[in-house]
Amino acid sequence: MRSKHLALALLTVTIWGLNFVFIQIALHAIPPIFLSFLRFFLVAVPAIFFVRRPQIPFRALALYGLSMFALQFGFLFSGMRVGVPAGVASLVHQLQVFFTMGLAVWVFGDRPHPTRWAGALIAFGGVGIVALHAHGDVSAAGLGLLLLGSISWGVGNIAAKRAGAVNPFALVIWGSAVAIGPLLALSLVVEGPHAIAASMSSLSLGVAGAVGFIAYASTLVAFSFWASLLHHYAPSRVAPFTLLVPVVGFVGSMLLLGEGMPGWKLAAATLVLIGLGLNNFGQRLTGSVATFFRRGTADVVPDA
Repeated sequence: MRSKHLALALLTVTIWGLNFVFIQIALHAIPPIFLSFLRFFLVAVPAIFFVRRPQIPFRALALYGLSMFALQFGFLFSGMRVGVPAGVASLVHQLQVFFTMGLAVWVFGDRPHPTRWAGALIAFGGVGIVALHAHGDVSAAGLGLLLLGSISWGVGNIAAKRAGAVNPFALVIWGSAVAIGPLLALSLVVEGPHAIAASMSSLSLGVAGAVGFIAYASTLVAFSFWASLLHHYAPSRVAPFTLLVPVVGFVGSMLLLGEGMPGWKLAAATLVLIGLGLNNFGQRLTGSVATFFRRGTADVVPDA
């Protein structure tokens, strides 16, 4: 991966890691499906009037907008609201790595190098360490919703890849526009106009700022970067970067919320970094080792 794309990937997962803090803040005041609607409404309007629609079939745009945005975040926000803390949610959501890899093999015939699979498994071992040390009540229904959100993200990654060479900024804006109608309709039916009106009438400056971060930094900026990365690289190469999201969440909680950094968090972060290193440099490393041994063998002069 080129250095500029590596920097984009790291910036994207940093934004997404911090985003779980802001989601938790916003969910204290706003119903989850309506929060999802607000997120994508703010992304789409008024930008949709100034940015041309990507030149892809509407069904491809609809698949991207519904899976990557409406379904993923409708499930994620609802799961967190039902009873999954932000830290645990950031972990469970990373199961999308495996869904993305599996779908890429099925749809594109992608054959990730064994070192990438190994890197993903090692990195997910770090996620497992965090899961073992997670405290607090976790709702089974909430975990189920998060799992559905992870599957939706995997489908969205494949949809973004299939969209091809399109403007990633435009893809995010128009994908958001596709998502807002179904999200608003579902919110009105499930959450009701009264709950929506009550949340808007009591909106504080802090919650408004959290919604702004969720909409603009985490969606408009980060998903544009993500779509660009998926255009340049195989999904199985890009997806494992999201395993850094929980690590960023740890650091963010320490700096912003004053939480500690015990040894198990450092161990988990180390495994994630090793896994990402294998994912990005493992194939090159094994190739260099194989070349070294081939040259060594060629240099051996047989006895006469």
